[in-house]
Amino acid sequence: MIKFILSGINSVVPLAGALTGLVGTAGIFGLGLALKGIFGTLPMTMGIPTLLSMFSWSSCTHRKTVLYRCVDFCLHVLLPTACIITFMTHPDSQNAWPYALYWLVTLWVARMATGTRHPFVYALQSTFVAHAVGSIMWVFLIPMTTGEWLALIPLVAIERFTLAAMSTVIYQAGAWLWRAFHAPTTGCHAQHVSDR
Repeated sequence: MIKFILSGINSVVPLAGALTGLVGTAGIFGLGLALKGIFGTLPMTMGIPTLLSMFSWSSCTHRKTVLYRCVDFCLHVLLPTACIITFMTHPDSQNAWPYALYWLVTLWVARMATGTRHPFVYALQSTFVAHAVGSIMWVFLIPMTTGEWLALIPLVAIERFTLAAMSTVIYQAGAWLWRAFHAPTTGCHAQHVSDR
């Protein structure tokens, strides 16, 4: 029997990438991993899918330099393509190939949403980047039958779109709070400047 557990932390942690650049994101991730290692147990995947989802948000929201555009292309085009090929050719998962079609979402968003600045697009890319990498790691670490992979397909849709929606709501709420607390100061400052 397959358990379905949705962790709210998976919709919050990737947002660190929206707030910081690649270096800041790596620093936050390293600190979190160190704390988890000291006070708990390290995850089986060593948090790599989470790190890449953070980098995904960061590369989407900080696209101004060549480095960020390169990271954006690698994370949202090359990585999902490599994951699809790996999943479809691995002996333990090749018969469950429809499962890997989810990662086309990342390729589609990268192709169709160029210039889109809506946080849901970033959240969708972020969650499917993490899903693709996590699934490939799972293929190599935990044996699963074709039937188990195929049974996960409807659950993945619910999980990933829910995580993307939760991330979007949290991001929008944070942006609203930021504007609410900083708008009066900015307006007051603007008034003083205009009085001079």
